[in-house]
Amino acid sequence: MNKDNLQEIFSRYIQKFAFINSPGHDENYKWRIAKEYRTLMDDALSKHGQEFAKALYKVKKCTDNIIDSYTQPFGGLCEFAKKEPETVRQMFLDLLGHDDTDIPAMENRIALFFNQSNALLDKYFPGSFRYKQDSHSVSAYLFLYDPDSHYMYKAKQSKRFAARIEFYDDWGTGDNINLRVYYKMCDWLVDQIKSSKELLNTDASRFETDKHGAMFPDENKHILAFDLIYCCTVYNLYTGIPYRKKDIAEQNLLLELQKKAEEALVDYNSKKAEMDRLDEAYAIMNRELVPGVILNHKTYGTGEILSYDNENQRLKIIFKDTGEIKTLSAPTLIENKRIIPENPETADAFDQIRPLLKEAGTIKSYYEQACDNLKQYEDYLD
Repeated sequence: MNKDNLQEIFSRYIQKFAFINSPGHDENYKWRIAKEYRTLMDDALSKHGQEFAKALYKVKKCTDNIIDSYTQPFGGLCEFAKKEPETVRQMFLDLLGHDDTDIPAMENRIALFFNQSNALLDKYFPGSFRYKQDSHSVSAYLFLYDPDSHYMYKAKQSKRFAARIEFYDDWGTGDNINLRVYYKMCDWLVDQIKSSKELLNTDASRFETDKHGAMFPDENKHILAFDLIYCCTVYNLYTGIPYRKKDIAEQNLLLELQKKAEEALVDYNSKKAEMDRLDEAYAIMNRELVPGVILNHKTYGTGEILSYDNENQRLKIIFKDTGEIKTLSAPTLIENKRIIPENPETADAFDQIRPLLKEAGTIKSYYEQACDNLKQYEDYLD
């Protein structure tokens, strides 16, 4: 491995340290999240049923943007926990409830976690990409729970770092990376960190203003190792550092994959914007359809909403002429203009969202396709 390149990376990280941790960037948030995460997770795992589901959501919220981004693997687990809290609780107990760091055993636990999560995904959100787990998300659950024993993995940043330090072992791609190889690189990096007095002094300075102990102490420097790997890409610390380049064929392939990745990202952003508009349409529908609202149905006449099931989007309406109570699909009623709200403002709101509701199936399908396509190329996104 190229120690000269690594020392140059250390030097650039030290030079940019104040900028990296300034209020506009504040990469110290990783240390704060690591401090809070285990306490919240242990509290969640001590609960059962819907109390666990609520507590798990608090854990998810504390992780900020470390895990969820354009995909929401942790958000998905929170959704699964609403439906099967004990299943998800046991998944985390099986993943996190071990003190050993034996890598084959850990890989088995990770594989089990993937399998169980995929089963829940297929059961409740079949074909969805948004809530799928990946190597980054599962590594983050382990890392944040015990940073001194684990390393966090992000494909793009980790691969770029390996290239610059000329670490040529291949840990693979996709969901089940070879942890032995990745941990080998990280262990070497930590050893180099611990031998750099200047870097250690710089790292120590981040704790000088932490008067209330809000940051994880990171005695083994695993958070610092990830911060280095992450910041090198985000803050352009690699510029001008030489390393063995790929041959022409490899370069051409890489350029082609990067182009496809950019196209996939543009398409994803477009479809995501449509999905966000549809979600807003559902939010408007949920807000307007409350008990007591008077509606005029084309067939059954005037009715009053008794209840509305947000999850299944089903209305229970009592019709005044007959006294009959019917349970009907709210999106279908609005799409086909089968109901006209007595309140003109509500009627206007339904007119605005009707085109989106009519295209809901297509919007969702295109969004899932864009997610699946982007997933193929996420390692090549800048």
